[in-house]
Amino acid sequence: MIGDAISQAFARPAFIRLFSSMEGSVEYGTLSVTLPDGSVHSVCGKNPGPDAVLELKTWSAIPRIAGGGELGVSEVYMDGLIDTPDLKSLLDWALSNTEWFAANMRSYGWSGVLSRLHHLFRRNSKSGSRRNIADHYDLGNAFYSEWLDPSMTYSSAVFEGRNSADLFAAQQEKYKRIAETANMKPGDQVLEIGCGWGGFAEYAVKNVGVNMTCITISKEQQDFAAARFQREGISDKIELRLQDYRDTEPGRYDRVASIEMIEAVGEHYWDTYFGQIAKVLKPGGAAAIQAITIPDEVFEDYLTKIDFISRYIFPGGRLLSLGKMQECTERAGMAYEPTGEYASSYAKTLLQWNDKFQSAWSKIKGIGFDDRFKRMWEYYLISCSVGFDFAQIGVSQIRLQKPA
Repeated sequence: MIGDAISQAFARPAFIRLFSSMEGSVEYGTLSVTLPDGSVHSVCGKNPGPDAVLELKTWSAIPRIAGGGELGVSEVYMDGLIDTPDLKSLLDWALSNTEWFAANMRSYGWSGVLSRLHHLFRRNSKSGSRRNIADHYDLGNAFYSEWLDPSMTYSSAVFEGRNSADLFAAQQEKYKRIAETANMKPGDQVLEIGCGWGGFAEYAVKNVGVNMTCITISKEQQDFAAARFQREGISDKIELRLQDYRDTEPGRYDRVASIEMIEAVGEHYWDTYFGQIAKVLKPGGAAAIQAITIPDEVFEDYLTKIDFISRYIFPGGRLLSLGKMQECTERAGMAYEPTGEYASSYAKTLLQWNDKFQSAWSKIKGIGFDDRFKRMWEYYLISCSVGFDFAQIGVSQIRLQKPA
């Protein structure tokens, strides 16, 4: 095990130096780290906060974390080189002490450079979009049905009032607000860009009385939605297409809905996306978008880096800030109006998804997924939940209005 000895010779002193710098500097909570040699090192912040525990299973994890920053942490977690009994507490602790990490940890090493190159080759052209979407949504309907709620909705719910615990009811509340944001009325012709497994279309047809055109570029989703609409007896009210949003016909629709699809558009196509919404709407028409966002004050810096989500979960995708969305909307000739912000609801949605994912893991594993996949998805779900809790990301519903 010469390689391990060499790794230890370099990594252990580096860890001790880094950990020593935390003493007296970390603001919140406690961190206990067990090294591969069994030694335990702890640091206590100046103020109460999350109590985190981390185990390093191999010395090689240390240079990967030091050189890769946030992306490096996610990668060594996926690879099983580090472990923790409570991932949420560990990430809560890290985000509670962001000032220390910003001052002491690199955030963009070789891992980030390679990921940036990967991102450049995953642009969301029409062919690139099909490949990127397939990477995520064509994992199989059986996979998603194990941990989504019965409506098969893969976007933030809205937990308020009587919907404070039930995920299905909270998803229906979200759909209600999307319909209200776009001011949908009986008989409206509605285009849904990125229809998923058909949850919103079913809601809007049954509860509002609209006629839907639903587009997706995922064959798995199309097949599921087609069977769903047939089973529910609403196929005559819905035209379901395997189609890119850029190929929709102009001037046909009274309303447009697009729920957390814009995240997959990519920065090179944001103006195309908003421009296409303006084109397909009739004069005086309106659109409702639900979008995950990055704070305006960090948006430009965010665009220079590739994070865990862009690298492993949504290849080719990017988040917008509210300011950037307004800029693109107005450039497309439409008015822009945010109607609601639901970060706390998304944090809760993600934790419920993770609970169901963990409970269903034996079935999911039987479909053909391995332990690295499991660790990737739990890191994805929990890190995003923590991100919403700490306002690193947000989620908003926005009304776009085309002039009459």
